[in-house]
Amino acid sequence: MKGAASTVAVLFAPYGELLRPRSHWQLFSAGLIGRIPSALLGFSTLLLVQSTTGSFALGGLVSGTIVAANAAVGPYIGHLADRHGQRRILRVLAPINFLAIIAVLIFAMSGLGSGLLVAVAALAGGSQASIGSFTRARWSHIFGESPPLRTAFAMESMLDDCVWIVGPAIAAFLSVVVDPSIGLIVAAATGFIGALLLAAQRATDTPAQHAESYRRHFNPFHSLTVMVVLLSGLAVGLSFGVNDLSAIAIAKEDDVPQFAGFILGVFSVGSLIGGVVFGIMRDRWFHYRLFVVVCAYLALTWLPLAFAPNTLWIMILGPIAGTAAAPFIIATNRLIRSLAGDDVVTEALAWMSSAIVAGMAGGSFFGGVIVDALGARAGFATVTALMLVPLALAGVGALARKSRRVSALSPSPQ
Repeated sequence: MKGAASTVAVLFAPYGELLRPRSHWQLFSAGLIGRIPSALLGFSTLLLVQSTTGSFALGGLVSGTIVAANAAVGPYIGHLADRHGQRRILRVLAPINFLAIIAVLIFAMSGLGSGLLVAVAALAGGSQASIGSFTRARWSHIFGESPPLRTAFAMESMLDDCVWIVGPAIAAFLSVVVDPSIGLIVAAATGFIGALLLAAQRATDTPAQHAESYRRHFNPFHSLTVMVVLLSGLAVGLSFGVNDLSAIAIAKEDDVPQFAGFILGVFSVGSLIGGVVFGIMRDRWFHYRLFVVVCAYLALTWLPLAFAPNTLWIMILGPIAGTAAAPFIIATNRLIRSLAGDDVVTEALAWMSSAIVAGMAGGSFFGGVIVDALGARAGFATVTALMLVPLALAGVGALARKSRRVSALSPSPQ
C-alpha cells in the first residue's frame, strides 16, 4: 500500500506544484466548470432528439449541427479573444449561449420542426466558447515554451477526460430514469457559470491587442505541418463522433441503454490515465517526432475495437484505446503552440480544437447513418479505420519535412 501511495504521489506531484498559486487554482476550477457543456451538450441533444423522434440520424444531425457550428466559429472567436482579451468576449457569449441552449430544449420538446431545431442548434454551438482553448492559451501565456507547459496541457486534457467520464454517464442514466432534458439544463447552467468565472480572472487573462491596426490571423494553410496536424485532428474527431453513436447503439442492441454513458466513460478513464502519465514524462523527442509516435500508438490501441462482439468487450477494450486519446491531444496542441506566435495563440489552439470538433460533428451524422443501416459493430469497425488516418498523414508529413531538409542542405547549381 505504501508503495502504491508513493507512486501516486510521484505521479501527481507536478500537478500539485502547478496549482500551488491561487490564480492557477482558480483557472483550473473555472476551466473545469466551463468545459462541462462540451461533454454534455451534443450528447444530451442526441439523446433528447432520438427519444422524441426515434431517429439516430436526426439526433446525429442536430447534435452534429451544434458541434459543426462551434467548429466553424471557434477560430474567429479565438481571434477576437486575442485582439480584445478573453474577458470581454466571454462576458458577451455567456448569456447568448445560455438562451440558445434553452431554445434547443424547448424546440426539441415541442416538436416544432427539424428546420427550426437545426437553426437554434447552430446558434447554441456557434455561441459556445472553446473553454479548453481559452485556458490553454492562458497557461501558454504564463509558461511560454518552458517544461511546465506540457504538465499544464496534460492537466487540461485530464479535465476534458474527467467531464467525459462523469458527464455522458450521468446524462444517459438520467435520460432513461428521469427525463431526457436534464442534460441540456445542466449544460446551459454550467456553461454560463464557467464562462463568467473565467472572465472574472484578470490575473491570468491573455494580453489584448488593442491597436486598431491589429489584423493578424493564424493561417494554417501556409504550413504543411499545421495542415497535417489539423487533418489528423479532424480524423480523430470524426472517429470520436462515430464512436459516441456506436456506444449508444450497442447499448440499445444489448438491452442496456442506461449504460451508454458508462461505455463512453471507460474510454475517458483510459484517456485520463494516459494523460497523467504523459504529462510527467520528459521531453525526449522534438514536437513533430512525438506527434508521429503518438499517432502510431493511437492506431495500435484502437485496432481491437473492430473485433469487439458486444458491450462487455467494448468496455474491456475501451480503456486501452482511451490511453492514446489524451497524449494525442497534448502532443498536437504542443506542436501547434510551437508554430504559433504569442499574439495569435488562442486562435491557433482554437483551430486545433475546431478540427477535432468539426470531425465530431461529421461523425455524429455519419455514425448515425452507419448505425441505422448496418448496426453498432459496423460503427466500431469504422472507428478503427479512421484511427489509422493520423498515422498515414504523420508519415506523409515526415517525408515532406525530410525532403525539405535535404533540399536545403543540397548545394545550389553553379
